[in-house]
Parts: sequence; structure tokens; C-alpha cells
Amino acid sequence: MKYAIVFVFLLLKVYGGTGVGSPFIQQLPDFDYQMAFPSTWKVTNIDVAGNEGLFKEWTASNAPIVGSEKASEIKIEFLNNFPAKNLSDLYYIIQKRHPLFNFNNSPNSQISGWTSGLIQNQAEYENWEYYLIAPQKVVRVHTSRKNEGHGVSHIEIIIRSIRKISSGIKIKSVQFENVTSGINSVASGDHVCYKFTFDYPKELQSESMITSFDLVYEKENVEHPIEKSILKKRTYDISNGIHRICFDIHTGMSKVDHYINQMIYQVDGSINSQTCALQSKRLYCGNYSVPLHLTVNTGQSVDSEGPRISLFQLDTKKNILSMNISDKSEIELIQIFGMTQEGSEQQRIGVVFPDQMNNGEVHFRFPIEQDPATFIHSVYMTDKSGNTSALIRNTAADLFYSFKQINKKPVKTNFSIVGW
Repeated sequence: MKYAIVFVFLLLKVYGGTGVGSPFIQQLPDFDYQMAFPSTWKVTNIDVAGNEGLFKEWTASNAPIVGSEKASEIKIEFLNNFPAKNLSDLYYIIQKRHPLFNFNNSPNSQISGWTSGLIQNQAEYENWEYYLIAPQKVVRVHTSRKNEGHGVSHIEIIIRSIRKISSGIKIKSVQFENVTSGINSVASGDHVCYKFTFDYPKELQSESMITSFDLVYEKENVEHPIEKSILKKRTYDISNGIHRICFDIHTGMSKVDHYINQMIYQVDGSINSQTCALQSKRLYCGNYSVPLHLTVNTGQSVDSEGPRISLFQLDTKKNILSMNISDKSEIELIQIFGMTQEGSEQQRIGVVFPDQMNNGEVHFRFPIEQDPATFIHSVYMTDKSGNTSALIRNTAADLFYSFKQINKKPVKTNFSIVGW
């Protein structure tokens, strides 16, 4: 039978002297098996033929760093005809084969098996590990560990990277924390964080492991580039394995807008990713879930719509655009986009900041003369609650602008299309 191997390269940071640089994962799909190795180690992957169905062998050592005499080594053998149908059979056989080693249940939550303690022989530490993938399918691991080149700690990291491909990397815990008040409530102005831990060696994780994270508040309109988004800060602490995603609660967020809408995580460069969504106080990720307790936003005044516009006039002689704009929150930014009759793309031709407005009244002088036949195609208005609305030319045939709020249909106005 032919077995295929998939190589997936990862780019991770180096964490001090015991980090693992840029490791790569070797996957053996037929055995539902995966393992990661430091990039600085020499790794071999060979097809073999041996007793008990031995067909594949991986070996890795830090010889390139410390030389062959001081090298630590790990050997992984795949056997598909091993005389064990269950964990009890496996334990009985390996106890007879390795009488000097004491075996205990493997601490690995991904794969069931037996792990021996380390036996020291001068400067070398040795142990055996056996994993039962399925009846008669066994992975046998032998390690020889030395202190040089962080061999002892690196082999421990490699051992902890072992997992089933089908199970994937799972979230161990997720917690929501109000950093500002520390109390069990949320209000505008609070700084809050989601904290995640994963069932994966801390040394092989990185800040970019969570590839996508958005809140209920964050919305996007596919027809026009109007969106609601919020600035989030991500951090990862390798000492405790905690990922933090933090942000501020602002007045544009209603009771549950700070709830997770969706998150996606994966090990950098992996072909497999997992999507998670919140449902009934649990975060569901594929075939598993973890509890997540969240509190509602107790803020009373919520600004959930973008600014509105009541005046829109262009004086082409003075090159001044006049607008009247109103909103529950202060206006943060106005962006003006122009387009030529023959053009196919908009160009930003003006930006208005809060200090250029007076109680919502704007008289914006364009800094440069516009090319003939340029017309104002759209104006995007954003308030300090993070809401954006737009005055747009909805179709190429329109003679009047339409007003657009996110996730709502454009509404025709009586403002004529203006230009030079």
C-alpha cells in the first residue's frame, strides 16, 4: 500500500534559547498523525520494510548544531501490523519488551498511548512512547536526549506537538474579561479582552495563529465599501500560552455587539483551519465546543447609524463644497471621492477632519483644481462611534445622489450630481 506524506512549512518566531525557530509539520494522513520539528534540526523521512508492518520512519536530530557526538535524536516508526488490538494489549507487549522502563498513560489529549519515564545513562536520557492509532496500527517513538543544543527541551517540544490530524488543534479555554472595571458587566468606555488557550505546545504557537476575529458589531456592505469595524489589539504570551484580543467598548455598540461573531484559527502555513462561532453560551468549533460566559452592554444611549446629510452644494468658481451633516456622535472623518465621465475608478479628492467642521457645517475648499469632466461620485461620512454612511451615485444613469446606511438599501435624495 502506498502512503502519502504532506509537508507544511511554518514561519514562527524564535523565543529565546529554547525556541523552535521555523518548524515544519510532517503529516501522515493514513495514520491520522502529525508532528512538528525545529527547522534547525536534521529531519529524514524514509520508506522502509520491517517486522510488524514497519513501512515508514522519521528521524530528527540537532547534529547540525552540536555535532554527531553530542546530538539528541528522536526516531518515529509507523507499524501497521503490530500485535495489539487495544491499549491493554499494547501495555502488556511493551512492558515485556522494555522491562527497565515504567510506562504511564500518555498525557497527550490527542492520541491514546503509553509513555515511559526517562532513564539516565551518563549524559544521555532515553525513553519510549507508543501510540495506538487503530487496532494493529501503532506509532513507536524512541528518544535519546542530551543537554547540548537544548536537546532535552527541544525533544520535549517535539513530543508535545504529536496529534491526530482529524482532531486538529483545539481551544482549551476562552474567557471574556473587563479589564477596566473587573466587574461582571460592560459599558461604554470599558477596555475588554477575549483570552484563548489552545491544546498545542506553547512554543509552536504565535500571535498570528488566530487568523480572523470579528465581532457582532463589525459589518460590511459588499455593494459599497461601507463598514463597521473596531480597532483590536492582539498579543500572545508564550510563558502561559494565552492569546489576548482586546478592544474598547464605544457608544456605537449595543447590548451584544461585543460578542464574537466568528473566529478562525490555524497554525501558520497549515492547510487546515478551524472556524468558530458563538451559540448559547458556548463557542462552537467544528465538532467540539467550549463554554464562554459573556455579559451584555448596559449602556443606555447607543448610536448605531452613520451621519446624515441635509445640504450638499458645490461652488465650482470658488472650488468649495458646502455640506450640513448631523449625527448623535461627533463626526470623525469625511472622505470625498471623484471620478471622470470616462473613468472606471474613484479617486479620493478630499478629506475633511473635525477641526474643519462647525456644528456639522462644512465649507471644504479643494486643495487643487479638478480636471474638467470630474464629478463627485461619493462622500463617506464616519462618526466617532465607528458608524459610516455615504452619499453615492448609485448607478451610472443617476442624476441625483442616493443616501446609504450600512446594510440598508440606498434612498434617492434631491441632491443633484455635481462636478466640474
